[in-house]
Amino acid sequence: MTKLHPLPFTVKSIFTRRNILLLVLAVAMFPQILSLTEGLSLKQVGASAKVLGGAPKILRSLFPTNKAASPQSEQVHILSLPYYITKEGWESTLTLNNTLRTPLSVSIKLYSLDGAPLSLPDQALRPHQNVSLRLSELLTQFDHSGRFKEGSIELSFQNEIGMALGPQLTIANLAKGLSIDIEPPMGHRSNKLEGIWWSLDDETDAQVILSNTKSQPLNVQMSIDWKGEQILVPPVLLRPRQTVVMDIAEILKSLDLSKKAIGSGGLSLSHKSFNTG
Repeated sequence: MTKLHPLPFTVKSIFTRRNILLLVLAVAMFPQILSLTEGLSLKQVGASAKVLGGAPKILRSLFPTNKAASPQSEQVHILSLPYYITKEGWESTLTLNNTLRTPLSVSIKLYSLDGAPLSLPDQALRPHQNVSLRLSELLTQFDHSGRFKEGSIELSFQNEIGMALGPQLTIANLAKGLSIDIEPPMGHRSNKLEGIWWSLDDETDAQVILSNTKSQPLNVQMSIDWKGEQILVPPVLLRPRQTVVMDIAEILKSLDLSKKAIGSGGLSLSHKSFNTG
């Protein structure tokens, strides 16, 4: 690997032994790479501590959006957050910030791991209002199947200003002392993704999470950089809106690279969409 694409998300974490590292890849509309990191990073080691319990801070950035033509003069903007989780001690809080002096209506849709959609009630934001929504509470009301405890999020709103909405997702586990902030991707877009991971001990595991934000299948090619060698991993086919969780340790074992610690290594991916018909 010779170049790392810049991080499109804000990442905050602290170190705790025996915790899981998360590496999340939005591999479609926003083909960028995200690290939810505890000892793992694409840009730097996440060693900064964060005190849990405070209100999340919204960073107002010019988010790239996918725009669909509207019968009116305004555009429909779509933002994706590639991963949320509301189980095993994790809570996901979605914060929506209206940056306008006028009201703004925001539509929220969740996608389960297998790509099934679940529409949540629209949020009518007053001028400059911000609201925080605990996804577990919303799912208690609207997810009667238990199918949507983890997956991805799609936000949409109609306005001529693409940065009218400032969203942020905070994933936290109070018991483990971990807090991760996710914002929609920004910056350079590419269908090639690269990143690195490393562990400080033999008890830390890691996960790679691939999220297809498109409505058509994606074929993901993956390779591992391990001790100076680049080793191909069997390709992953993602169905529309599907999210796949993969363990780094299991990937290494399947390639006969390591049976204990995940150590340090690199991950390279490329993807392309195609029509099944």
